[in-house]
Amino acid sequence: MKRVNGRALTGALVGSFVVLLFTLGVLYSQGHTRIEQNADQIRKLNTALAALCIQRTDLDNHIESTNQLLRATRGDATVFGIPRIVIIESQRQNLILRRSLEILQCAREGS
Repeated sequence: MKRVNGRALTGALVGSFVVLLFTLGVLYSQGHTRIEQNADQIRKLNTALAALCIQRTDLDNHIESTNQLLRATRGDATVFGIPRIVIIESQRQNLILRRSLEILQCAREGS
């Protein structure tokens, strides 16, 4: 049976341990960088969601005020000089857009 040199074995173990620590450090660094990138992406997506939710609320208000205007001017061919059909078509487009924005999961006001 061949005798193992203690110093050589210790050196090999220490070397292996250093390589292991270096590898773990690299993996941690890559993981941490990825976590930071994901957090940044989540912040950007939340900002975009908030902006779209504000637009949706504004669109809801616009749709309601247009409905009130159309009811108040029922029978008129024009509203403030704008042909009624143009306002109706614009309202139709707003309703299509509003249905598209329905998929957003916006926080309710006051919560």
